[in-house]
Formats: sequence, structure tokens, C-alpha cells
Amino acid sequence: MKTVLRLFAESYSAGDVQIRFRPSFFPFTEPSVEVDMLWHGGDRWVEMGARGWLIPTSFEPWVTTPRP
Repeated sequence: MKTVLRLFAESYSAGDVQIRFRPSFFPFTEPSVEVDMLWHGGDRWVEMGARGWLIPTSFEPWVTTPRP
């Protein structure tokens, strides 16, 4: 996953980019990280998104049983 996101960031910004992964918390994924990128020698990080493995039980409140 890290390689794919790094390649995406490099192609999006013409190669002059750094990315970082920060641990985070989301109630529906575990573990969770936020992905930021810094490009063209900037001094501010821009969030690309968040990633994590989905916890299957997070869908339980929306699961309905089929009617007979």
C-alpha cells in the first residue's frame, strides 16, 4: 500500500514529493493511518487521505435480515 501511494503522489506532482504516514484512529478501521504529502519544497503537509483495514463488525448496525 505504501508503494502504491508513493507512486501515485510522485506521478501527481511530477516526482518532487515526500509522503508520510501518521498513526490515527477511525472507529471502522484497524490499524488506521493518515497519509500526507509535501511537494515542491513546500513547508506545509497536505492530507491525501486515510487508510486502514476495515473492521467487518462496523457494518452490523446497517445489516438487515431479509423478509420471508
